[in-house]
Amino acid sequence: GSFGPWMMSGDSINYDSQLPLLIKFDKYVDQTYQWHTLISLRVGWMGSDETLLAEPYTYELYQEVWQPAPDSSYGSVQIDWKDPELFIISELPEDDYYISKWFGDDNWILYKAWNFVDFSYQWEDPTLYSDYFSQKTRVNDYDLSPLIRMLKFVTNSDDEEFEEKIDNYIDVESVLTLLAIDDFES
Repeated sequence: GSFGPWMMSGDSINYDSQLPLLIKFDKYVDQTYQWHTLISLRVGWMGSDETLLAEPYTYELYQEVWQPAPDSSYGSVQIDWKDPELFIISELPEDDYYISKWFGDDNWILYKAWNFVDFSYQWEDPTLYSDYFSQKTRVNDYDLSPLIRMLKFVTNSDDEEFEEKIDNYIDVESVLTLLAIDDFES
């Protein structure tokens, strides 16, 4: 999908310290842009051309094999007095439209894992996981218990039990597809 055209200005944006920029179309009034309530504008990691190419390309690969991935596009964005720069304009997985498009309803709980996640079971206390995961959907029903149950199973199950019951916790086919794409890109 495509987003645009965009032109932003305003003294309230501190360009250097607020990247990426999250645009909330419904922050003050009930409105959307192309059904989205939330999108992001990001520059590539350290502004490298390779990074700017990799993210949308990866999302496109995921979508080609029917895996959930944000629509994204490129855009030249000028903020305040700065020169125009190339940005990745992307929908966000926690956006209501994204959830309904890929999952059909809002009964799913989406967790974001931070970089270098410790994927082991840390007991039942949800605060022990806050450095590794954040809940992105249904945040008013904040609940890490499904995630904790899965981590407990992954950590404590033997090989036979793992093979027999892992599909109760994750969509094995989707995970294997994502791993194959990640391996292909490496």
